[in-house]
Amino acid sequence: MADSKTTRKHVNKPRAGPTEQQKVALENIKNLLGKSKRDLKDYHEIGRCVSVICGTGHGSGYGEGRVRALNKQLQADGLPCTPTRLYRARQFQEVYSPEEARQLSSQLTWEKMVLLMRIKKAATRKKLRPGY
Repeated sequence: MADSKTTRKHVNKPRAGPTEQQKVALENIKNLLGKSKRDLKDYHEIGRCVSVICGTGHGSGYGEGRVRALNKQLQADGLPCTPTRLYRARQFQEVYSPEEARQLSSQLTWEKMVLLMRIKKAATRKKLRPGY
C-alpha cells in the first residue's frame, strides 16, 4: 500500500497541436493582415479567426497569453499586428454579425469603429452609426 503522505507526481502531458480549424484560421489571418488595405469585413473575419485560435470569453485577461503568443507568431512572419488589434477584432466579431460588418464596411473605417465600440450601450452605438 502507498503511504498516505505520498503524493502523485505531476506528469507533463504533451500539448496537442493546433486543430485543422485553427490552422485554417491562422492562414486566414495571415492572408488578411498581408493585404495592403483592410475593411471592416476583414477585421470581422480576423476576429472570428482569433476566437477559433485563442477561444472566446469575456473579462480582462481572458486568453491573454494565447493572444500574445498569436501576435508574436504573426509579427515573426512580418505581419503588422498588435495584441490590442487582435483583441479589438475579436470584440468586433462578438458584437456585430457578418451582415452588419458588411453593411458598415462602406460607411466606417476601422479606426472609427474602434471608437464606436467603446460605447457600452448597443442602442447608443446604433444611433451614432452613419445612416441610422
